[in-house]
Parts: sequence; structure tokens; C-alpha cells
Amino acid sequence: MLGDSFLAIFVLRFVSSMGIPAGSEPAIIGGGTLASDKVHKLLAIREPSYEFFHLSLVVVIVLAVVGEVMGSVVGYLTGLKGQRLAVDKWGKYLLPSDKDLDRAEMAFAKFVPFTAIGCTTWVTAQSLLGYSLGSTYDSLRKKLSYATSTVAVLVVAAIVAVTGLIWHRIRTMREERN
Repeated sequence: MLGDSFLAIFVLRFVSSMGIPAGSEPAIIGGGTLASDKVHKLLAIREPSYEFFHLSLVVVIVLAVVGEVMGSVVGYLTGLKGQRLAVDKWGKYLLPSDKDLDRAEMAFAKFVPFTAIGCTTWVTAQSLLGYSLGSTYDSLRKKLSYATSTVAVLVVAAIVAVTGLIWHRIRTMREERN
């Protein structure tokens, strides 16, 4: 289970950095939370099988940064090879000009270090946020249980209201046709 967690962090970050929405931010925050000693102790008390399920914050950060940089490089190379083709084919929908593309091109030697610096900063911030949330797990869980119940009620009410409006609209349109 521990290896799967690390693999998921790496893969989600890799895929997400290529521009494919993969929800990697919650995974990194969750990884930071699971690295927290407080959460680890609470899980181990409740379920003995969690005794060895303790993520390392450093490993979470390193794997996420490596996945992010590798995915960014793949995205960079894909864009480098396919950008002109994409603009020629879908340019009327995307609206970039050749001048825009020339400005957007960055040398690979500049791209990688800037990406690594940005990724390291962002991933570290997310992981530390998760770690700090994990330290306040008990109080946060109680507060969130009330908020979650409130949000669930509001979501159900919104679904009922929208369904009612749609049903009313369909009924009105049918009556107008007859």
C-alpha cells in the first residue's frame, strides 16, 4: 500500500504536468497529510494494519517534483513538435499567431531549470500544507464534519431545485406545443 501511494503521487503529478487534468494537487496535499505523525498515530490506533503505512514527507516532495518535471518535459517536447501543426489545423479556434508562437518558445536549457524551481516551490508548499493539516487532524475533522453536512444538504437542495426547474421548463414547452 505504501508503494502504491508513492506511485500514485508520481503518476498523478506526471500526467497533470502534461496538461491532462488528473487531480494531482489533492494527492500531494493528501501525501503531506499522511506524512504527518499525528495522522499516522491516529490511523495506527484505529486500525493496526496502518502501523507501517507512514509516508515520508521528503519522499512525497521528491517524487512529486520528479514527476512534475518529467511530465513538463514531455509536454514541452510535445508542444515543440506539434505546435505549428496544431495552429495550422485548429488556429482559427485557438487564435494564436505565428508571432505568439515565436514569443512562447523557450530554449530547453532555460525551460528545465525554471520548471524545476517552480515545481519544487509549488509541490513543497502543497506538501507542507497537507502536513500542517495532518497535525490538526482531530480538530479539523470535527469542524469539517459540520461543514460537510451543510454542503451536502445544500448540494442536494440545489439538485432538487435544478431538477424541478428543468421539469417545469419541459412541461411548459410541451404545453406550448399543444
